[in-house]
Amino acid sequence: MKIIFSPSKEAREENIFKNKKIEFTESPFKDKTNILIDILKQKSIEEIENIMKLRADLLNKTYKDIQNYDKLKQLPAISMYYGVSFKELELEAYSEKSLKYLKNKLFILSALYGLSQPFDLVKKYRLDMTMSIVDKGLYNFWKKEINEYISSSLAKDEVLLNLASGEFSKLIDLKKINMINLDFKEEKDGLYKSVSTYSKKARGKFLNYLVKNQIDSLEEIEKIDLDGYSLNKDLSNSKNLIFTRKNF
Repeated sequence: MKIIFSPSKEAREENIFKNKKIEFTESPFKDKTNILIDILKQKSIEEIENIMKLRADLLNKTYKDIQNYDKLKQLPAISMYYGVSFKELELEAYSEKSLKYLKNKLFILSALYGLSQPFDLVKKYRLDMTMSIVDKGLYNFWKKEINEYISSSLAKDEVLLNLASGEFSKLIDLKKINMINLDFKEEKDGLYKSVSTYSKKARGKFLNYLVKNQIDSLEEIEKIDLDGYSLNKDLSNSKNLIFTRKNF
């Protein structure tokens, strides 16, 4: 079993693994990342404002970061990203065994890097899949490479567990890869609905649980009862495991 996860715009400034003996690696699609950086560097601040829908200080900072991309600090991907989902990961408490699980199992999808493994070195950025900076869009730009890379990493009959958002899981070619979706819904008055912030937290909590408990099968996942979520067999099917909780 391998796992896909979404990136985040929020980023740490420091490497939390600096006191651990971890071998850091390069992103597999560095050349394609550099193509995108070169395109962004050629954009005016007004064009960046229009593409990324940024204003004021954040716009100025983002534009400056793009122009000075070569000088930005590199951090391992799992340490740099610090959005809602990532804040649920107890990275600093992970054992060597847990870190090895992360390294072997997790792919973090990305509009700028295509795909990173946890200890690939990356830099902060604010590019989304929906932003128009290349002909035919970023989905087309990345899809072939990402699917070939993931497919080559999967053993025969091995599944890809989707803990990514819809924006990023759309990158996966379901004709080539056997992907199982994990989704989280809140129940109120007999109705179930997804709530974005709760779903982001749940994806992080579940990844944290998988890592700490070395979970490696769908059978084990189906038994998880965490933060009020448990498998809803009525809503689930062979491709979608729906976890629900009451009274959110």
